[in-house]
Amino acid sequence: MNLFSISNIILSLSSLFFGLIVYESNKQNPLIKYWLMFAWCFSFWSLGLFGVTYYKDYDIALFWQYVLDLFAVFLPSTYVIFLIKFFKFENKLWMPLIYITSTFFAIFSFTTYFKTGLSIQNNFFWITPGKYYFL
Repeated sequence: MNLFSISNIILSLSSLFFGLIVYESNKQNPLIKYWLMFAWCFSFWSLGLFGVTYYKDYDIALFWQYVLDLFAVFLPSTYVIFLIKFFKFENKLWMPLIYITSTFFAIFSFTTYFKTGLSIQNNFFWITPGKYYFL
């Protein structure tokens, strides 16, 4: 196991752990629930990055790449939702727009327009971007 893989496991577990500690401190606060959503997305994203960089089997690494990409979509959206709630920016348009856009990109991340597969780079698997990966 390389240092990069180990650091991703540490990130995943610490994000999950600290998210749960904050949640346990005040379960009734809705803002903390949004922070927990963000922390869990970060945890699963870093777990996906661990899987991609650790496993040497293409199919297993590809599975983890899908996990990584899925949570990479929801990571910024859960953070923006947390910020909207934190700053009490109550606009009826923002939340549905964020949910719809995130769902679109989550589905899009499973297509060949987003990624065509994986290739070996720096001694571990890395994404081979599709035509519209930049989105």
